Parts: sequence; structure tokens; C-alpha cells
Amino acid sequence: MSRGGLSAGRGDYELLERLRDHPLFTLTALALHTGARRNELLALRWRDIDLDAAKLTIEQSLEQTSALGIRVKAPKTKKGKRTISLPAAAVEALRAHWRAQQEQRLALGIGRSWPIAQCSRPSTDNS
Repeated sequence: MSRGGLSAGRGDYELLERLRDHPLFTLTALALHTGARRNELLALRWRDIDLDAAKLTIEQSLEQTSALGIRVKAPKTKKGKRTISLPAAAVEALRAHWRAQQEQRLALGIGRSWPIAQCSRPSTDNS
């Protein structure tokens, strides 16, 4: 079964249009365009996304446990770690989301983050 791709029959286009200015728009658009699982999408970092190449790499997911709470973990299987091609609409949504994040950072006085072209740089933190 194919997980990604929008379907008019399921009402995907209508849902995205209703969420256009909602904080969950980008996450919902990614879910519908890629078929990635919720916990995979919630664990994404900007360095997992290459907008110029229109690719998204799933390297981790979130897991909630009673002992540890929410933690980041590797996928269960080798196939769980994968690269997904992004359609133009998803790239557009991600670029808009990144710009909005930069505006929020400036408004909060914490400055800009790395330019989007450098988001795939090696990093030692979990951002």
C-alpha cells in the first residue's frame, strides 16, 4: 500500500485548505505528501531536510515510555531509515515554515538560525 500522496477522494486537498493558516499546516502537509508516520515527523530536524534536492531523510522517531517519558530513538528496522522525495508543494510549505520560524526567532530576540541551505550541516546537537 502506498502511504504518500494526496487524494481528492479522502478529502486531503480540502483538509490542507482548511489548515492553510493553522500551526499544524506544515506537519499535516508533510504527512499527506510523504506518508511518514507521526512520530517520524515529530522527530524531524532541519538538518534532515534538503529543500534544494527536495528530499527528507527519516533517521529517528519519537517514542513515549512510562519510564523515560518522550525520547528520540532510531527506527526499528533498517528500512525505517530512509530518504523520501518531496513534491514541490511540500518544499514550498517547508520554506514558508522556515521563514516563519526565523521571524518568530527575531521577534523573541534569539536571532536567526542557520540559513536553510546549511541545515544539512553536521551537528552535535539535536536541533
